[in-house]
Amino acid sequence: MITDPTQKQFCKGASSFVLVLLAVIILLVGIANYSILVWSQARIIEHEATRVAEVVTSHALSARSVYAGQLSEAPGHFSELPIPSEFLKLVARDVSANNLASYRYTPLSLWNLDSNQGLSDDFHYWAWAQLEAQDQPSPTVPIDWQPVKRFERINGVKTLRYMVADAANSENCVSCHNTYEQRKDIIDRRVGAGVDPGKQWQQYQLMGALEIQVSVDKIEALASSQSKLTLLLVLIASAGGVLLVGLIIWRDLQKEKKTSAFFEQEARFDPLTRLLNRSGMERSAEAALEKSHAMGAGLSVLFIDLDGFKPVNDTYGHEVGDELLIIIAARLKEIVRESDIVARMGGDEFLILLEESSESEHCHEVASQLISLLSQPIIIREHQVTVSASIGISRSPENGHGLSELIRKADQAMYEAKSKGRANYVCYTEAV
Repeated sequence: MITDPTQKQFCKGASSFVLVLLAVIILLVGIANYSILVWSQARIIEHEATRVAEVVTSHALSARSVYAGQLSEAPGHFSELPIPSEFLKLVARDVSANNLASYRYTPLSLWNLDSNQGLSDDFHYWAWAQLEAQDQPSPTVPIDWQPVKRFERINGVKTLRYMVADAANSENCVSCHNTYEQRKDIIDRRVGAGVDPGKQWQQYQLMGALEIQVSVDKIEALASSQSKLTLLLVLIASAGGVLLVGLIIWRDLQKEKKTSAFFEQEARFDPLTRLLNRSGMERSAEAALEKSHAMGAGLSVLFIDLDGFKPVNDTYGHEVGDELLIIIAARLKEIVRESDIVARMGGDEFLILLEESSESEHCHEVASQLISLLSQPIIIREHQVTVSASIGISRSPENGHGLSELIRKADQAMYEAKSKGRANYVCYTEAV
């Protein structure tokens, strides 16, 4: 037993020092884990926000590309339809108004054809300058454009601002825009904006850009609250708190996996009908083909195109058209089995893959049922609308083994069905 007051004071001081040291160590461990957690969550948020921006960019440019291709095939209607850049602006406006503020995108350019599509803030000029630095004076092949991004607060909300080049990849696009730049109203606009008039592009050069804004406030708020709770638990539980931090980090990693799985699933499904999109269909179809080949069974591809959808869309508007597509998707799923694959290929085109035995004629029964069911009138917002379906069928292994080949042949058969009066189906043969 220590009786010396000096020694007692020393021991008391030493104990206090150890307690303080332990408290400091625990605090440092807590802060270190807290900092690591916050950093990890920030990287996850940035990664997922960037991936959303990449998916939105891909969908937007693909839609514009498909539209431009369709427009070039209908020269007689060119003056009645918006040019591809105007079409992209209309799509962007509709998407941005209907995505619950999670993201929005806007086409823009230094050489804008619409007064609302010019560069308007510091990010626009900063990002545009970086895209211009990647441009080439006389490119002969497509340029490997790198996107430009940074986080900013917009109306108090932390937002990823992401800009990617929209290059002049099509010769038709180059010719069209070069012609626009010679118009007097466009020249006057360029002069008024302080931009050199008479711009003439070469193919693959920078013509415009897409800006995507992805709000991360809800994810960030959730991450912040979790981090504060983690720090509190570490401080209270001392050594056990360190273990608790490890468990929380593990939990957050699981959440990251779930978040990644969610975004991956969103990338595989059509946002309107919730059917598989083309990408999701290809992944599922390849697995189904491998299974059918291994079992020696057949597989049928039904390519479905709606007859009369465009008049409905034009007469009653896109909202009615969208509701019609949702109902059509539900009717498709009513007919098929759970093991079959149903996908929306885009627009009013759908695809069904039927798993069958090697001698099954199930596809004929399904096609007949589809034609009957899809031809029934539908009431949408007090409007009675009627469409029908033209269906092309190809089978594996008779018509091929590869997915792309089967889809191509089913597509050809579908056009043959349309040429025969629509509202029917045609099976692919060499004559088709």
